[in-house]
Amino acid sequence: MSSVSADGSTPTVLVCIHHQSKTAAAIVDNGVFCINILRDDQADIADHFGGRSKFGGDDKFAFGQWLSSETGAPRLAESVVAFDCRVISSERVGTHHIFVGAVGAVTVGSGRALIYADRVYGRAHPIPASQAS
Repeated sequence: MSSVSADGSTPTVLVCIHHQSKTAAAIVDNGVFCINILRDDQADIADHFGGRSKFGGDDKFAFGQWLSSETGAPRLAESVVAFDCRVISSERVGTHHIFVGAVGAVTVGSGRALIYADRVYGRAHPIPASQAS
């Protein structure tokens, strides 16, 4: 899953999800999704959703405490931030569905965001203004 934001009169985000996944089917059926930004100590949840963990079986929601967001989409109780969205546009491109969602609610938690790049997890660190170019 990848997500990006788009500017406009209504805050919007887009997500790209493999067309054969149960998640894509659920978004198509329900017209809603929630982007949960994980904390830097929640890599196990990311691994489970990414299919890199056998614990919990096929139940993607076996890890963490999940709540129902305003739209009814699953929201992780302890995420850094969650964007609750209604689908306003969708299109299948190649192997993925691209869903554009209008953000209806934002829930802010605490902690540092988990970052995944080059097949490893990391965390963001502040850059002092004196070192910024």
